[in-house]
Amino acid sequence: MKKNIRSLTTTLLFSLLLINVVGCSSKDATTNQQSAKTTQENSNSTKNTTTASNTISSNQSTELKVEKAILGKKDKATDKITPVSTPVFKQGETIAFVFVNVGKFKKGSDGKNKFDLDMELKEANGKLVGAKKGLLGEGGHVALPNDIAKTPYASLDTSVTKLKPGEYTMNLRIRDIVGGGNASESVNFKIQ
Repeated sequence: MKKNIRSLTTTLLFSLLLINVVGCSSKDATTNQQSAKTTQENSNSTKNTTTASNTISSNQSTELKVEKAILGKKDKATDKITPVSTPVFKQGETIAFVFVNVGKFKKGSDGKNKFDLDMELKEANGKLVGAKKGLLGEGGHVALPNDIAKTPYASLDTSVTKLKPGEYTMNLRIRDIVGGGNASESVNFKIQ
C-alpha cells in the first residue's frame, strides 16, 4: 500500500513537471495572448465562475492583484483554452486555470521581472494529492509590458496524472520574486 501511494505521489509530481505549465515567458506575447484573447472573449459572461459545485475563490495578498481567474479546457491539438461554465471534466481532458492581468510586478536590476507559479492539488476531503513549486523557472524571468503578466496559467493533463473520478481543488499561486508580492486563487472541479 505504501509503495502504491509513493508511486502515485511520484507519478503525480513527475506528471506535474510535464503538465504544460506556461507562464508569461517570451512566448507570452504570441501564444498566450492568442489563448487569452479567446479566453477573455469567451469569458465576458463568466466574471467569477460559480456553479453549485464550482467556486473560484480569491486569496489575494501582498501587492499583486489578479483581475480575474478562469477555469477552462485546453485543446491539446491547438493549445487554445476555452472557458467552462460547468467545472466537470472527463478523464483525458486537460484542465487549465488562467490568471488574467496579474501585477504589478517589480523589475530587477537587469530591467526584467521575475515571477513564478506554485500549484497544489487536493482531494475534496483536503488530502494533498500533489504540489509543485517553481513551475516556470527561468521562463518567468522576462520583461513584462507595464509590469503586468497578461495570462499566466497552469494546465493539468488528466490523462498524464491519471486522477480518479472525484472532486478536487486546485490552488495556484503567483509570486513576484523581485518585489516579494504574491496572489493565489483556488478552484473546485470534478472529474467524471
